[in-house]
Amino acid sequence: MKKILAVDDDVDFLEELGTALEIYDYQVITNPDPVDAVRHAREVKPDCILFDLRMPGKHGFQFSEALKEDPELKRIPSIAMSGHYSDDYEMYLSIFGINKFLKKPFSPNDAMGMIQSTLKDK
Repeated sequence: MKKILAVDDDVDFLEELGTALEIYDYQVITNPDPVDAVRHAREVKPDCILFDLRMPGKHGFQFSEALKEDPELKRIPSIAMSGHYSDDYEMYLSIFGINKFLKKPFSPNDAMGMIQSTLKDK
């Protein structure tokens, strides 16, 4: 079973996402705190990390940078999520080593397809 770490400050969203992805036979680990989620990722060693770009304490690009600077975590594929999108994001996704972008709101099928595609590209 593949492990997915989902990081978002919206706890209700995390619960819904976790429930939806578990139907597709993923083990979903959630963390609402982007600062703690880096440590958490080292512990659980997920196959893929989904994270929101807009979080308090550490926004998604800072979170991704922390992942890529860590030798244990830098090879884990990541998917950024946000309800906001700017044309500048394409450049930043590449700069910060983010594999894919998922625009909120999205369906469980969209998330599952994006995760499968990201894991296949790994």
